[in-house]
Amino acid sequence: LLQKQAELFRLTQAEIDISLARLNRLRKEKRMIFKRGRKAAAK
Repeated sequence: LLQKQAELFRLTQAEIDISLARLNRLRKEKRMIFKRGRKAAAK
């Protein structure tokens, strides 16, 4: 039983890590686009 719970926990932890990484990537992309947009607007 503990083994199954540990596996489930590891799986959910991996999924959380993946979704966090995806969010961070999206946030970075948005920031880059925002910076680029600001530079374009400043010209």
